[in-house]
Amino acid sequence: MIRKPYENNVSGKLSDKHFDIILKDYEKEQMALEKSIEHSKSILKNFEEDSIRADKFISLVKKYTDFSELTTPMINEFVDKILVHEGKWDNYERTQEVEIYLNFIGKFELSQEEPKELTQ
Repeated sequence: MIRKPYENNVSGKLSDKHFDIILKDYEKEQMALEKSIEHSKSILKNFEEDSIRADKFISLVKKYTDFSELTTPMINEFVDKILVHEGKWDNYERTQEVEIYLNFIGKFELSQEEPKELTQ
């Protein structure tokens, strides 16, 4: 890419000023491409790590597809950590935030909808 402008510069067809401009543009483009490559590699690495964690979680779920009771070893395999925040009182009602982090997938978010009564 640089060979032709260099040859034109050496032969006098292209001034030093224009050659410097072309070279600087090439260097800027090269740096931008290198950053883009690094960013793409980072995204790919994150995707691969997410895939591995998802596969591990799916294997764990398959291990416990049929059970009659929830046991301590099962909970230990699924739950990474539980964070219990300080309770708050508001209009005589106490609320408390609890964060549950599952192994391989991170924070578990519950739906904010109120539970509905079952009708029979």
